[in-house]
Amino acid sequence: LILLDSLLQEMAESLETLKFYSSRSSKEEQSLFDKRTGKEVERIRFLAGEERVQNQLQGYEFSKVACWARPLEGYAFGLGKVLTPHLAFVAWGKKRGHKDVFFIAQFGDGDVIPRVTRGNFKPKNQDFQGHVVQSIEQAVFAMNSDTNDMDTWVMRFRGGPWGFAYPCYNWSFKNENDLPWENCSPKNLAELNSMIYSTPAAGVEYHIIKNNCQQFARDMFLGCTRKDHK
Repeated sequence: LILLDSLLQEMAESLETLKFYSSRSSKEEQSLFDKRTGKEVERIRFLAGEERVQNQLQGYEFSKVACWARPLEGYAFGLGKVLTPHLAFVAWGKKRGHKDVFFIAQFGDGDVIPRVTRGNFKPKNQDFQGHVVQSIEQAVFAMNSDTNDMDTWVMRFRGGPWGFAYPCYNWSFKNENDLPWENCSPKNLAELNSMIYSTPAAGVEYHIIKNNCQQFARDMFLGCTRKDHK
């Protein structure tokens, strides 16, 4: 069985593990239900830059990537929902004989990304970094701060949008195999997380026009796929 299960149990036994969860105050508030399966979905995520998490995920390769979108706060209706979305970079990780995982990186107002140009940066827990989750449902949950509207759709920057392929629509979640992904050269978790600190967003204050979530997600996506499309 995947070692993440034992890691999760270990985390739950310590109050310090609260940093791996959302800021919501109770477990009940962290739970949702998938309409398609009727199963409970919890907001559980791991810090991708933590050495213990990277060690647990040794041997995982992330070779499929995409950009996902969800409604930006205040633009949840009509064309504004589609034309002004919040974007996140998502990568699918696999290891033979183990449960798949997903890496998520998203940039927002108030975030500060350290600027590092060489080597694998080892962020402190309070530093900006990606997260690892264990399912599409948890990935959607990690992206969406407004649990009243969990609609999340797939976008791309090479060749325009992928249409409306939804990881989650009307509280029903898709299987990862039914979603569009773009292939890239395999990367491990440390390599993927370290890419964050060499993007143009690193070392620059967030700006709604000049340095925003969409540009960050695009740069992560193109940084993974550019060499594969020369």
